[in-house]
Amino acid sequence: MALYTRNPNADGFAQIEMNFALTAHWDRNERHLDLREEAASVTCPTLVLAGEDDPSTTVAGTEELLAALPTALARLHRFEAAGHGVFRDAPDAIELVREFVLAPREELYS
Repeated sequence: MALYTRNPNADGFAQIEMNFALTAHWDRNERHLDLREEAASVTCPTLVLAGEDDPSTTVAGTEELLAALPTALARLHRFEAAGHGVFRDAPDAIELVREFVLAPREELYS
């Protein structure tokens, strides 16, 4: 779990209880989930956040997904020294999300 964040909350990680049966199911059936085809049909502005240290959703994978989204609608923001849960490592990312959500629609489509 330490690979998923640079700032682990000891209490939060202590509460995690691994479900090995679910993990095995994911590895067998879901791990190779590919959303690129579906991403091409997105019709709304999309903000993609990527932690540069994320071991499961890598920057390369995120960039592939971004390339599949309609170019005029998609925006990527990468966070240095951030893992899978960007907000754990870069709490100020919430401001970026807030600005995106509150922006007038015409600004997001330009």
